[in-house]
Amino acid sequence: MLVLPRARGFTARLEPKKAYRLEGGLRGGWLVVERAYPLGKWDLHRKGKRPKPEAIEGDQNPYLEEGRGPKAQEARPEPQPEPEPKPEPRPEPEAKPKPKEARPRRDTVRVWRAPEEPAVHLGSRGLREEPQGLGQPPPLPKGQVMGLVGEGPFYLVLRPQALDLWWPRVEALLPQFPKRYEVRWYPDGSRAVVAWDLEALKVWYKRVLRG
Repeated sequence: MLVLPRARGFTARLEPKKAYRLEGGLRGGWLVVERAYPLGKWDLHRKGKRPKPEAIEGDQNPYLEEGRGPKAQEARPEPQPEPEPKPEPRPEPEAKPKPKEARPRRDTVRVWRAPEEPAVHLGSRGLREEPQGLGQPPPLPKGQVMGLVGEGPFYLVLRPQALDLWWPRVEALLPQFPKRYEVRWYPDGSRAVVAWDLEALKVWYKRVLRG
């Protein structure tokens, strides 16, 4: 077995079970290897079939198997990070149909409220008392075209037959009414003065009758 020391600086790795042509010189009684060539490629060069192969010297060995030599490591592309998987798009929630807007309640009675009084009447339990029988005035006794009716609120009702004679007087004396009141026009032509103080309505009604 022949052991050849390497020259200083020759650190290139030679693969086992492969033949090389070694070149060097004697130094202090030792045959020192300075460079090497793959034997197969050197023979082809010697026969004139291919150019001279690159020398293996220093720490470089360009003929190492792929993935093992320094040059192979330099040529190997750096591993790229795997792209993060794109999150699956979430299905958009179905748009809920907009609830139909509640139509405002349309009273068939036109109402005028006295400006100096609040427009809300509260009952004994603190709840708004809605007028009953919207669309028609409270009934008067048979044969009567004007009069006081109701159990709270209280009404001075004028049928269409009484408007020409009595409504101008009612309208003229409305500013003298001392309590809160409303004036309502009904589809059948009737009109009514609505109040929540019966005594005040009675006293004022007597002034209307006296003219």
